[in-house]
Amino acid sequence: MLLAGDIGGTKTNLAVFSPETGWRQPLAEATYTSINFPDLESLVSEFLLQHSFSIDRASFGVAGPVVAGHATITNLPWMMNERQLQQALHISSVHLMNDLDAIAHAVPHLEAQDLHTLNEGRVVAGGAIAVIAPGTGLGEAFLTWDGSQYKAHTSEGGHADFAPSNAFQLELLRYLMARFQHVSFERVCSGKGIPNIYDYLRDSGYAEEPQLLAEQLASTLDRSPIIVNNALDKDNACELCVATLNMFVSILASEAGNLALKVFSTGGVYIGGGIPLRILAYRKKSISCRATTSCKHLRIRGDSHNCFHKCRCMSFSIPKLRYLVQLSTALRSMEKYLKLVSFRTTLSPHSQTMVYAPSSHTLRHRMCLPLLRTVPASKLCRPGQRVN
Repeated sequence: MLLAGDIGGTKTNLAVFSPETGWRQPLAEATYTSINFPDLESLVSEFLLQHSFSIDRASFGVAGPVVAGHATITNLPWMMNERQLQQALHISSVHLMNDLDAIAHAVPHLEAQDLHTLNEGRVVAGGAIAVIAPGTGLGEAFLTWDGSQYKAHTSEGGHADFAPSNAFQLELLRYLMARFQHVSFERVCSGKGIPNIYDYLRDSGYAEEPQLLAEQLASTLDRSPIIVNNALDKDNACELCVATLNMFVSILASEAGNLALKVFSTGGVYIGGGIPLRILAYRKKSISCRATTSCKHLRIRGDSHNCFHKCRCMSFSIPKLRYLVQLSTALRSMEKYLKLVSFRTTLSPHSQTMVYAPSSHTLRHRMCLPLLRTVPASKLCRPGQRVN
C-alpha cells in the first residue's frame, strides 16, 4: 500500500492507494488541520490509527523546499526528514517532494474532463509548461521537454519581489512596505496575502467595513475564507471583499504572465491551488478576461514580442482534482512498480490550471482542471502525438 499526502501550511490531506485500484481511487482519505499537530509524524500516526492498512511506502508533497531528504514548510514550524519518518512511522520507504514539483509531475497526465479552460491560444509541441498555485502560500514550478518526456523543476518564485502593474497596486506595495521588511508576490497572491489586500483597501478608505464582518474577522486566525465567502455571496456580496478578490485575481494573472515569460512556456500555463478552484465557480468570466489581458501584455513586453506573437496568447487552465498533490505523489511513487511512463505529452482541453496543449488535436488554449490517468509504456508518445 502507498500512503500519499499533501502537507500544507493550513491543512494536510492524506490518502491511501494500492497498485490494483490505481491512483484515481483512494482506499481511504482524510483532511487534518496542520497546526493542531506538533509534527508530521504525529499527524500520520493519527491517520494510521484510524485505518488498518499495511503501508510499505509513503510519499508527501510539502509546501516548501526539499533538499537531500530534508524539508521545512514555509508557513508551518515543522522539520521533516525522510529517514526519521521511516523510523517513526515504521515504513520502509518515505519520499518527500515539493508540492509544486508534485503538481508539475501530474500535469502531463491530465485529461479533458479534469480541466477548466480560461483562455485559448496556440501551442508549441514540446514547449515548456509553467505551473503557478496560490494556496496558503504561492507555489511556482515548470516543466521542460528532454526529447522523450517532460521533466519537472521546482522553484521558489513566489518569494520574488512583488512588482505592481498599476497605480492602485503601487499604493498597495507602499502600504505593505511599512509592515513587512520584504514584500513578495506571496504577500499579495496567496491565502495569507488576501488579508493584506483587504487591510489595505479598508485602511485606505476604499469602502466601509461592515460591523458584522469586522467581528467575524477579529475572531479568527485565518481570515481568507471569510473574505472570499463574503465576496462570492450572490445575494449580499461585500464591496470591500469583492474589491479584494478582484485585486487578487489581477495580481495572479500578472504573475502568471511573468512566470510564462521567465520559462518561455509555449507549452501552456497551469493554475493550481485551492483558491482558483474556489473562485472559478463564480468568477470564471472575470478570470478569463484578466488572463487574456495578461497574455496580450506579454506580446508587447520588451524583447519577447516576436516570440510570443507567434503563439498569439497562452493557454490558461485550472485542475479540478481536490487531491491533486496526493494523486501526483502517488503517481510518481508507483511509476516504477506499474512500469508506467512518467509523462503524457497530450494535454486536454478542460482543466483547472493554465495550460498550453502540445497536441495538434487540442490546439485550443484554455484554463482547465485535469485528472490523472494511467498510461502504459506502450502508449508513450512524441510531442504533439495523441495518446488514445
